[in-house]
Amino acid sequence: MAGLASAADHDTVKNSGGCVALAGVLLALSLAACGGDSAAPGTAGESARSLSTPTSSTSSANGAPVGGPAPEELQGTWLLVSKKNAEKGLQFIISEHHYRVPRRFAHGDLVVDGNEIAFFNAAICGLTLPEGVGHYRWTIEGELLRFEPIGEEPCGGRGDILEDATYKRIR
Repeated sequence: MAGLASAADHDTVKNSGGCVALAGVLLALSLAACGGDSAAPGTAGESARSLSTPTSSTSSANGAPVGGPAPEELQGTWLLVSKKNAEKGLQFIISEHHYRVPRRFAHGDLVVDGNEIAFFNAAICGLTLPEGVGHYRWTIEGELLRFEPIGEEPCGGRGDILEDATYKRIR
């Protein structure tokens, strides 16, 4: 019987060791979740941000800007109709999470947060996250899409076709 009691005691110690490890993991996760901006969205902390800096500047763990897919009204094929130093007739294609410019062999990822859109992961840009993110405000009036830059565009080629550009929906 003494052998049975010591085996039971050993199982209790082994099980409590697992509980201690689990508690340590949960504590570490709880502490990690406490970091970051203390201002909740829509609070005074958010409204105090400068209008010249992107409100989508918050980034996820991998450095990508935070946001969601492009809304349906933004998705489609757009044709550049008004731009000083760019090729008129250039197509700009937007899907839920990606964009591409076929004539320039350019493409990348995007996220949308309200009327702001962030473009990133463009191979042609040569900058890796969290660098290389271009932030813009977008508006659609009728069939026209317009982009206004928010802050500096780190990728010149992308800025050439987005800054102060107007596109017309063709699909």
